[in-house]
Amino acid sequence: MRHLFKSDSVFLQNIQWIAILILLLINTDTAAKIYKWVDEKGKVHYTDKPHSDQDQTIKIPNTPKQSAVDEANNRAKAIIDHQNKVSQINQEMAQSQKQLELKSNQDKKHLTKQCHSARKNVIALGHGRPTYIKGKGKKNHFLSDKEKNKKIDELQKFISKNCRLQLTN
Repeated sequence: MRHLFKSDSVFLQNIQWIAILILLLINTDTAAKIYKWVDEKGKVHYTDKPHSDQDQTIKIPNTPKQSAVDEANNRAKAIIDHQNKVSQINQEMAQSQKQLELKSNQDKKHLTKQCHSARKNVIALGHGRPTYIKGKGKKNHFLSDKEKNKKIDELQKFISKNCRLQLTN
């Protein structure tokens, strides 16, 4: 989300330049004269009609050459295209981040279930009672003490490796 704020300030700066460019490119139908005059209170006024013979004429610069206009338009288009790309990349990054967080949460829930099950199995196997597991074809297979101890060791290794941060229920 932080990337969006950084690119928004660049975007606003670009919009300001584009607005200035548009104002410079506005072409009036006639080459109007601007007159400047000062009233008796010393306030400066600007108008398109002369107030008196002593008014000062303000010269307005000529409109820019077409090549300069084309270059400015190309720059503005490039800036807008770049801003659109940055915005799209930021949206893709935000979406990827959300997907990663969702996957991480799902993985944590799955691991929590596995840890809980492993702890229960260690307790069940350690009681010393005859224990069986379901084999292929729904046949039960009773575990020998050696098989139980091997299974307990495997479960304890899994727990110590994966369940350190998991809380017991």
